Amino acid sequence: MLTIGRVDYAEAIAPIQAIRRQVFQEEQGVAAELEFDGEDATAIHFLAYQGDRAVGTTRIRYFPATSVMIPDFVIAVIADNTTNTTNTCETVAKIERVAVLAECRGQKIGQQLMKEAIAYLNQQRITAIKLNAQLAVQAFYEQLGFHPQGAVFEEAGIPHVTMWYIPPSPPPLPDCDVAR
Repeated sequence: MLTIGRVDYAEAIAPIQAIRRQVFQEEQGVAAELEFDGEDATAIHFLAYQGDRAVGTTRIRYFPATSVMIPDFVIAVIADNTTNTTNTCETVAKIERVAVLAECRGQKIGQQLMKEAIAYLNQQRITAIKLNAQLAVQAFYEQLGFHPQGAVFEEAGIPHVTMWYIPPSPPPLPDCDVAR
């Protein structure tokens, strides 16, 4: 049975690090200092369990809208769909470090992790969600409603593309200087 939930990083550090070490360092050759970047303690983490075994994880970080290059198409969709008058500069979230153990792939665990993270962010009234997708799994994120934006770039020696998701009823962009 699969269960997914938000976890406290300090209490779940061992399974989070074990999954990411296996997926990113051992399978993909990402250096430890890139994978464990010092941002985990302030991030929001989710873990997926099959029974009592941790098999997948992801994290979320928030960014002020003023520090993120928000593409014009995101701004246009938000302007057309705005129904809320929330005014905060903490409106952009980034989903990162989505990882599922190799022997557990193909069971929709990654999809369920992403759906949980998106649902959580929708409850938080986030204006837009960003992620940097490895090109090999770009279609996976497109099926979840993410849209590619910009040129392919390398991160940790792996080709990536930036992708954006706009919630169905996003709050408006804040009245602050949004990076464009």
